[in-house]
Amino acid sequence: MNFYEQTALKQADLILQNAQKAFKGGAVNYLEYSMALTKVLSIQNNHLDELLKYNLAIVRLEYVAGM
Repeated sequence: MNFYEQTALKQADLILQNAQKAFKGGAVNYLEYSMALTKVLSIQNNHLDELLKYNLAIVRLEYVAGM
């Protein structure tokens, strides 16, 4: 979780900003732009998967503890 919150999500935002600027400026074509978007969505999706696992672990621990 720390990796995603401190590093990966910030990198994803930077990738997105740079891809948008490059596409609007004509430095990259649509395929390259869509590949960057795919990378960003993959990072964000992986973060959400890890968050789900974390939350499920907490729920299981609370269940076992009888909370």
